[in-house]
Amino acid sequence: MVEHVMGETTVVVTGALAGPAVARWSRLIRDAAAVQPRRLVVDLTGCSQIDAEAIVVLLQVHRAMIRADGQLTLRRPVPRVRRMLSLARVDHVLDVDESAQLPVGDPSGGAVVTGSLTGPRVPPTTNGRNHDDVAHAG
Repeated sequence: MVEHVMGETTVVVTGALAGPAVARWSRLIRDAAAVQPRRLVVDLTGCSQIDAEAIVVLLQVHRAMIRADGQLTLRRPVPRVRRMLSLARVDHVLDVDESAQLPVGDPSGGAVVTGSLTGPRVPPTTNGRNHDDVAHAG
């Protein structure tokens, strides 16, 4: 799922960020970064595991965000994911936010595009705007 709110884009990862799922999540995260939000949040609250390939993707997106004067933040990784980030020695490179998240569909007017590992579950129309409008909102 991707959520855009006032210069911040959030990608909510569900399930594993490992194995064959990495390619699909990588595309979603890179597409969210391409919008060049001030802050890209990858919410790992529902992410059960992460592998080395996914960590490389996060590091690449982190570098791209810095080049675009933005910031990548990993939100609330579960202990297993936190341990993998630590073992890979990237937990001090990547910004990890342990604070609570905003609820999806926040009434502040942010657009929400929902998707899953198998692709979009709902049409990419949110808050009365088409997907192109959402991609450029910010």
